Amino acid sequence: MTHNVLHRGYGITIDLSASDLGNPDRPGLLQEIHRNYKPDLLYCLGAHEYGTVCPGFMTIVEKNGRYHARHVTRGEVSETASESELHKALKNHTAETASREGFNVRRRPSRTWSPSY
Repeated sequence: MTHNVLHRGYGITIDLSASDLGNPDRPGLLQEIHRNYKPDLLYCLGAHEYGTVCPGFMTIVEKNGRYHARHVTRGEVSETASESELHKALKNHTAETASREGFNVRRRPSRTWSPSY
């Protein structure tokens, strides 16, 4: 675990040991990250500084009342839940309706998020 991570969206370093995350001009940054979570948003600061490849994406976890960034290697957790039965039914209905109305429809199998390395 580490206390520093690169926010790729803003191009800033986040210092999780600082109460303002080292970015006093961005109040509520931690809540924003959690609210709009994207697996490729946070990057290993060491890998960024040394030009190496990060072994996975970064996530922020709370442990003993303090925040830490840690690597989550590909396949360790599923980033998105499987499609619900309702979602699948709506997707099929939309495709069938579009096809019936003359639109060219291509159905893709259900997927979960997978990082690209």
